[in-house]
Amino acid sequence: MSAFVLDTNVLVVANNRKGEYDEMPDCIEACVECLNDAKAGLVLLDDLGLIWAEYEKHANYSGEPGLGDYFFRWLHERQGSINHLRKIAIRPHESLGFENFPADSDLSGFDEDDRKFVAVALAFEGDAVIYNAVDSDWWHYRASLEKYGLAIVFLCPDVANAWQL
Repeated sequence: MSAFVLDTNVLVVANNRKGEYDEMPDCIEACVECLNDAKAGLVLLDDLGLIWAEYEKHANYSGEPGLGDYFFRWLHERQGSINHLRKIAIRPHESLGFENFPADSDLSGFDEDDRKFVAVALAFEGDAVIYNAVDSDWWHYRASLEKYGLAIVFLCPDVANAWQL
């Protein structure tokens, strides 16, 4: 079973509430497909509720109007199901953000808000994949993160290609 660590931007792009991704239909479709695939796999969250709190800021419990909202509601309804969702123990760390975030100077500028996703993926006892849609930090730090065995999927390759320029 695949383990999914979903950056919040995957839900946001799938919702496309403000039409800001209208020019990127392939990106929206990839995010929706990822969320559908995640429903057949195992979604990883942190036991501190940090990822959930971030999802809450960008998705509706009603499951509407967007497909990111629908996924959020689906996930909420399965909070007690270890077959669909696991809460992974992570512990805060004063300088790193989280105890198991790599103490690597190459990662010192990595977004502090995204460190929880890295911590969850590294703490999971198995292979977890981090999914990103439109956050450039994942692209810029991918080589440094991959040194620690992290797998990152870029759902919107046109956006990632623009970051290379």
